[in-house]
Amino acid sequence: MSGNRQSIEERLARPDCPVLFIPDRRVIECLKPGDLAIDCFGRAAEVVEIAYRGETRDGRSYIGFYTRLGDHSTVSQSYVEGRLVRTVPLTGWFTSHELDEIEQRMLKQEVVR
Repeated sequence: MSGNRQSIEERLARPDCPVLFIPDRRVIECLKPGDLAIDCFGRAAEVVEIAYRGETRDGRSYIGFYTRLGDHSTVSQSYVEGRLVRTVPLTGWFTSHELDEIEQRMLKQEVVR
């Protein structure tokens, strides 16, 4: 760790840490327009359209959708089963490598938020 940067644990413990969310198959398969979902900005937003659904080669369910951003705009987001939803706030707080580590720890239930 270089400089004064806090450790992963210290940042995760802060009350202002962004939302950490790993969707499971049920969440992905049940998501529909009108539901609330975490958007790319880390906020709960209304789903307005499902763009695609499918399954990866390794059997993970995935979905692409649009959430309401304002009265006349939407923003896209995607979820993959068992993968951390990476949002703009999360990528400001943690490096990609750190997010990979957090994801693995969450899947092993070593991190609970």
